Amino acid sequence: MLLDGILDKIGFNDEQKAEYEKYKALAGEQIERLAHAYMKEDLPFMSADEKMGEMADEAIHKYTLKLLFLLECTGYVYEKYQEAGLSDKIFYDTMKDIKYKLDECVDVHGIFGDFTPDWFDGFFKLKRFAFGRLQFDITAHKGESVNVAGREVNEGDFIVKCHIPSSGPLFHEECMKSYKAVYDFVKSELKDDILPIECHSWLLFPNYQGFFGENSNTKKFAEDYTVFDVYETDIFWDKWRIFGKDAESDPLPQKTILQRNFAEYVTKGKPFGYGKGIFLFNGEKIIK
Repeated sequence: MLLDGILDKIGFNDEQKAEYEKYKALAGEQIERLAHAYMKEDLPFMSADEKMGEMADEAIHKYTLKLLFLLECTGYVYEKYQEAGLSDKIFYDTMKDIKYKLDECVDVHGIFGDFTPDWFDGFFKLKRFAFGRLQFDITAHKGESVNVAGREVNEGDFIVKCHIPSSGPLFHEECMKSYKAVYDFVKSELKDDILPIECHSWLLFPNYQGFFGENSNTKKFAEDYTVFDVYETDIFWDKWRIFGKDAESDPLPQKTILQRNFAEYVTKGKPFGYGKGIFLFNGEKIIK
């Protein structure tokens, strides 16, 4: 059930709206039934994704079907927001990720669609929300205890986990507004009015820190977090985030300083990966 006016609200341009209408005419009824089964009949998200793979053909790509599916879920998700007493602002800020993922899919694959697997399940089950520039899972700390700013964060403790949508510059003041907004949203759940905020991202991988400019927004973001765990891999999973559609080209493009730094790093045979970071927030500032 497509929410009326949602395409305009989340930023689709006229060309994208025309593309939507074209593909909706091809598969709209099937996708609507699938969205209803997922939102109302407890069909698992990945089962819906598999069915879209079976539906795909030369006329319509699986990624395009996935985008149609996400949009057809928005009416049902809006109903859930209303039942939960959540604001329209949070709803539309959160649903904008559909547009962000569309832009990524066009940039990386040249396809009008979405290539993430079950990412939106958290949004649609009201476990993941956007607050301004950033997105957050409402969740619990997993794994070993972490000591940050003299406080232990233990397995099962309430936290929010930060995600960074590809929606533009990562201005630090906008990030702070997001931290304050999510703090207010979950304040009733907090112990001693302190919110642990975690982030698991390639932006926190120690080997990459020298690649970000000294006064860059990315560096300021990363410096907020105390890295407590590092994951290394031989596969550069995040290459597409830096090089877009040219991620598999040889040589890699070097149009920006960041691309030049990563292109050089790729040739050195060093590990790739991400870091897990955390900080404590008291509603106004980060506790150092």
